Amino acid sequence: MKTKTEYIVVEGKRLTEDEYYNLPVSVRARNWLRATRPMADKLGYWRDCRLPVCRRAKACRGEVRPEDDVEERDTAYPPCAHGDEERRHEIIRTGMEEQRRREAAKGR
Repeated sequence: MKTKTEYIVVEGKRLTEDEYYNLPVSVRARNWLRATRPMADKLGYWRDCRLPVCRRAKACRGEVRPEDDVEERDTAYPPCAHGDEERRHEIIRTGMEEQRRREAAKGR
């Protein structure tokens, strides 16, 4: 029996898990940020974000800039979650719930 290969799409390219983890951390973080921003948006973290652009847009628009002094793991999250473990966990939980909902909708 042949197993189905799962792919991760990064910048329009389908990559296997091994190929994905061979990418530089900065590329993986940028890809992960695309997934975490909508979850931060849904949770309303833009309301108290330090970035005016997010508060004005009433949506998460944050990205890590080269001049930002953050830990490597924080580069995968919007600035409103930097250094806040609880917010990072909440973003992940929300993303997992969204994924389960999508999969359940497909199965109907």
